[in-house]
Amino acid sequence: MVSLKGDKVKKFFLWLLFLLACFFLFFSEAQAAKSYYPGIKRRLKSYYYQLQRKPKPTVKLKTQFHRQEHSLSCEVAALKMALSVKGMNPSESELIRQLPWQPMWGNPHQGFVGDINGGMLKTGYGVYWKPIAKIAQRYRPAEAFEHWSVQRLASEIQRGNPVVVWGYVGSGKRRFWRAPDGTPIWGVSGEHARTVIGFAGSVTNPQGFFLLDPIYGEIYWNTKSLQSNWAPFGNAGVVIR
Repeated sequence: MVSLKGDKVKKFFLWLLFLLACFFLFFSEAQAAKSYYPGIKRRLKSYYYQLQRKPKPTVKLKTQFHRQEHSLSCEVAALKMALSVKGMNPSESELIRQLPWQPMWGNPHQGFVGDINGGMLKTGYGVYWKPIAKIAQRYRPAEAFEHWSVQRLASEIQRGNPVVVWGYVGSGKRRFWRAPDGTPIWGVSGEHARTVIGFAGSVTNPQGFFLLDPIYGEIYWNTKSLQSNWAPFGNAGVVIR
């Protein structure tokens, strides 16, 4: 005769194994790129964006989501997604091989600063729009820009042209340093690039924008939120035509 106590112990351990298996599957990051946040925070934020109520887009371009493969490779990952709108599909590693490089505390207007697998503003930083535009031009007509309005952004999306924009994740705290040649550099903690693929509202009065974030996937920001995140970089980016 099997004791009731023995059955309870057996069931307890079976449930424990089940919960441990669920925990492992839920938090597994085997295929996910590292980011500025620990994995659990990234997961929770990704779920938030997936559950986010989004308006019906006026225009939304078809593309393929690509999660960045290195801790600081958001710019090339965003470029890869933008190029896919135009039918181009270079690998992230192919794009990275074409990057010019700068030492830590170098000039992001000239190349990628620091280690692409490094820590933000510790051993690595990122790269700005002009070097990314030069890589993009090897595949499609592309243009680096600054000081765009949201109306200009929406008009390019309406024409079928994806746009990589620079913003930030985290605090967005401003940082200043001088490159080895003495050039003054303004950086932003958590510098991050995303691909704008759609908008809601009209071109003259866009209510919000759809973006592909190379960490979190598709997100929707109202126009005020996008402007706030975009402004520290002077409303800069790269348009792919």
